[in-house]
Amino acid sequence: MSNETQHTPGPWNARPTASLGPQWVVYPEADGPDIAIIYDHGNTEANAHLIAAAPELLEACRRIAVYAQSGTHPHLANSLQTFAGQQLINAIAKAEGR
Repeated sequence: MSNETQHTPGPWNARPTASLGPQWVVYPEADGPDIAIIYDHGNTEANAHLIAAAPELLEACRRIAVYAQSGTHPHLANSLQTFAGQQLINAIAKAEGR
């Protein structure tokens, strides 16, 4: 598992835009360009908040996986072999572009 961040560092925020139609923009708290513009497809606000939470979600998933693999808690180590554990590993890989 790679811990290298290859995306704009978080935290990110989401806010509605004042442009045509209902849109949301996701942007970093630190100075930088917008991360994403989300156009209205029925779930615009929810999608914006999910994208804005991505850096923290990825970090939390990585920490859970590392802790589970550490052997500190035997039940957690086995949990990575479950369907949910594999979903966690797959989600991390997807976020890292693997």
